[in-house]
Amino acid sequence: MGMRFTGERVIPELPELRVTFLQSLAAYEHAAPFVTGKRVLDCGCGEGYGTALLAERATLAVGLDREREVVAYAASKYRTAERASFIAAGAEALPFTDGSVDVAVCFQVIEHLPDPVAFLHEVRRLLAPGGVFMLTTPNLLVTGARPNPHHVHDYTPDDLCALLEGVFDDVELLGVFAGRQVAAYRAKNDRIVRTIMRLDPLGLHRKIPTRLVESVHIRVTRLIRGRLNDSNRDLVTNLTTADFPVSANGIKGAIDLLGVCRKGTATT
Repeated sequence: MGMRFTGERVIPELPELRVTFLQSLAAYEHAAPFVTGKRVLDCGCGEGYGTALLAERATLAVGLDREREVVAYAASKYRTAERASFIAAGAEALPFTDGSVDVAVCFQVIEHLPDPVAFLHEVRRLLAPGGVFMLTTPNLLVTGARPNPHHVHDYTPDDLCALLEGVFDDVELLGVFAGRQVAAYRAKNDRIVRTIMRLDPLGLHRKIPTRLVESVHIRVTRLIRGRLNDSNRDLVTNLTTADFPVSANGIKGAIDLLGVCRKGTATT
């Protein structure tokens, strides 16, 4: 049985999500060199592909997701991945002892959390001295054309830096960027989104119950991506994670913000 599409969880097998999958995978590939021989936690692991990738280098990689059905799916799909395991738990109280994790990653999750500060303190607690935490989140300066009812809060580079620096000892902010072909694809997507939004000049969608808006968003997302991919088949087929470079330059133009946070080496 396949995993249910929620509008946010990335499912590699869905053709209409191929571009989103590669964008997400690029962040995991950037994290991979940090995890060699380490104990790793993947917060909000979803389908589990990222946890499995990190487990190839880690001593142990644990994928955590709040939904038990998702964890069961990941555990079944990646049951042959050595050193990978999956557990169900929420971000508010991570079920790990202090200092038990060397590297934690959390990709495309923090924008969904009502209390991100509490979550970040939980991550700091479980990190060993000198531990590393990496996260991504959409860059509000770039994604403004894509209203997302699933998000609690979207971040600018300055917003995210201030949030992370309030918890961690050292913070480096990078960006995941769209290569030329990806930028062309996203521009077409934006034009479609803007056309749809013009059908609601009074912003009446803001008065519709959140659950209904989310349901509509899921259907519209799949429809738009499906049609885009059909009309740009060669472009989409030829894309790789190399089309989503990570850089510290020009972060305001990044499609995703990528924070690399470090906990100090002191034991207190």
